[in-house]
Amino acid sequence: MQQDTSGWDLDAPVPELPPLHSFTGPKGRYATIQRLIAVHQPRCANCWGCWPPEADTPP
Repeated sequence: MQQDTSGWDLDAPVPELPPLHSFTGPKGRYATIQRLIAVHQPRCANCWGCWPPEADTPP
């Protein structure tokens, strides 16, 4: 994601990411990440694998 996430609150929603056109890495992968965030609206902790192990998908 090319983002410094060290200051993100794990219990907060994932903040808005920069637009696709400004991303310099793999565009398809980044677009997929943006779609997943838009659909699932995860907390930051969910992105780092911190959701309960019994959950099949992020809350």
